[in-house]
Amino acid sequence: MPTTPAAAAPARRRLLDGRVDVGIQWVLPGSPAPADLEMTPIRNEPLTVALPPSHPYASSSALRLSDLADEDWLMAVDSSDLVLRQGFVAACQRAGFLPRVRSAATGFKAQLSLVAAERGVCFAPAVARESGDFGLAFVPVHGLSADLVAVTRPAPDRQVRRFIELLRAIA
Repeated sequence: MPTTPAAAAPARRRLLDGRVDVGIQWVLPGSPAPADLEMTPIRNEPLTVALPPSHPYASSSALRLSDLADEDWLMAVDSSDLVLRQGFVAACQRAGFLPRVRSAATGFKAQLSLVAAERGVCFAPAVARESGDFGLAFVPVHGLSADLVAVTRPAPDRQVRRFIELLRAIA
């Protein structure tokens, strides 16, 4: 089965026009689901915040999101993926602040490189610890998690449903 990494907007077009059968993405619980696509949860994973090793919270065992209210945040350029961006902003608002998004990066590894360069902090699923050797601290954020979801056109065919079942079984 061929796989193709894609930013949110092009991936969405490929799903809608039938060139792609399944997309995989992270979403924050409570994020609005797109009306024209179906999202099926694969797994839920605790969220961490990626911090440079010199950050005052880098040695913390866990943080509250409100502890990070004064931070500069980094987002991926394809956070034109409004589902993820809206979920991020909503979580920050529930914690009592609006995030200051200072920089954008093309891709998650680029985001982590910017964190290592002390340009800001970013959310990262716990699995991000395996993303490479950036020397970063990944500190759990109390009460926050991300859902890994399969995104399909409505009423996917039997083979697509079976594939998603297999993903859920091995996740």
